Amino acid sequence: MKQHYRTIAVGSVGNIMEWFDFSIYGYFAPVIARVFFPAGDHFLSLLATLGIFASGFLMRPLGAAYFGHLGDTRGRSRALVLSVVLMAVPTCLMGFLPTYAQAGIWAPVMLTLLRLIQGFSVGGELTGSITYMAEQAPAAHRGFFTSFATFGTVSGFLLGSLTGAVITENFSEDLLFSWGWRTAFWCGILLGAAIFIVRRGLLADSPSGTGLPEPGGHRSPVREVLSQHRPLLARIFGIASFIAVSYYMITVYLSTFLSSETHLPLPMALKINTLAMGVLIVLVPLMGALSDRWGRKPLMLASSLGFVLLSYPLFHLLSNGVPWDDLMAQLVFVVLIALYEGTYPALLAEICPARVRMTAFSLSFNLSMAVLGGTTPLVATLLIRELDTKAAPSFYLILVGLVCFLVTLGMRETKDCSLSD
Repeated sequence: MKQHYRTIAVGSVGNIMEWFDFSIYGYFAPVIARVFFPAGDHFLSLLATLGIFASGFLMRPLGAAYFGHLGDTRGRSRALVLSVVLMAVPTCLMGFLPTYAQAGIWAPVMLTLLRLIQGFSVGGELTGSITYMAEQAPAAHRGFFTSFATFGTVSGFLLGSLTGAVITENFSEDLLFSWGWRTAFWCGILLGAAIFIVRRGLLADSPSGTGLPEPGGHRSPVREVLSQHRPLLARIFGIASFIAVSYYMITVYLSTFLSSETHLPLPMALKINTLAMGVLIVLVPLMGALSDRWGRKPLMLASSLGFVLLSYPLFHLLSNGVPWDDLMAQLVFVVLIALYEGTYPALLAEICPARVRMTAFSLSFNLSMAVLGGTTPLVATLLIRELDTKAAPSFYLILVGLVCFLVTLGMRETKDCSLSD
């Protein structure tokens, strides 16, 4: 039992820090737009800011290749410790960056470089921790255990949203734009140091993962995956595309949408987002446990179909700019998100062969995040401008929901499979 708690802790604590650091940029996008891109057109400033948000995702496939190789050849533990370090350092430096007024064009250049390093780190964290937890978990409770990886992810987003809500509520506008925004990044310094110490200590006492190949050798997991498992990569990409677009649309972009498009005050938008994330964090492990009983496939089908049917009416409700309507719509989205956030970690670990599990999972999952996840806020903003309707982002959600539904429909149930195959 003690080892089971250790497994959950190892997989979740790193994700809390990684995703706090990664998400805080998205929550402060309206502020960063004015500090680093003081263009006359606020739309162009916001577009540039969201473009840098997307740039961090472009490094995720490279990080996935590196950490996947490291995890499949040298051990999961080494990859999990290194990914935490590579996230904490650039987040700390972001809090000390000069603004556009102080350094001109070099300010957004340095910001972009730090986001690229963060993206490289994220490429190994989530999929690495899911792989580790799936291999350590009791087979009958694999869905529940692996759901704590996304529990950690949601916790990081929740802490980021809560931090944003507290800072924007208690700082005047002048202080917020002069130096108050920096405090959000400084909060990640102590959090990162504490989690690094905790994870390193826990991993030192943990056994190797099930199905982990012997260390050493000169094999290339990346080459093996690309040459022998292309259909698997396509399947993972299809499922991850739904995860990428829907999660970043609802948990990161929506507060910016409410602030920029419906003119809801940013503190109120962040409060609504924080409350919704609090509900999500409770639901995720419950859905993971439910997938152990009912199977992964039914929950994934229900989630993707729900997005297809409900995205447009929910975005229409969000477009009114009424706080109560915004909260109700986001809570419905959160229930749909929880259905797959608690389910997909076990599902994707179960369909990957043990020999190249971390590499196959990481490569395709992070490629989808790079192409679709990081660009979701940017695409949503452009859709609204081009289609001249605030409900335009729902069309994107409907499309990826339909893709995921069809891909999942053609898959077999995986909850009773062995991870050693």
